Amino acid sequence: MDVCVVGAGPVGLTLAIGLRRLGLRVRIVDRAPAAQREDRALVLWARARRRSTPWGSARPSGTTGWNWTR
Repeated sequence: MDVCVVGAGPVGLTLAIGLRRLGLRVRIVDRAPAAQREDRALVLWARARRRSTPWGSARPSGTTGWNWTR
């Protein structure tokens, strides 16, 4: 293991993906005893989607979400 990422939330998982793409061995440690099968987020901000899309960690919302404009 080269890097230990603490927290399997959006930031931790995105960081782990980026580090793996650089060739590092990553271990993810989280408080939850097992992976969650359902989404818990109410909002995924546009900037966060843009940052995670190149790594394939953002899936298209399509008809499962709403878009708000100001």
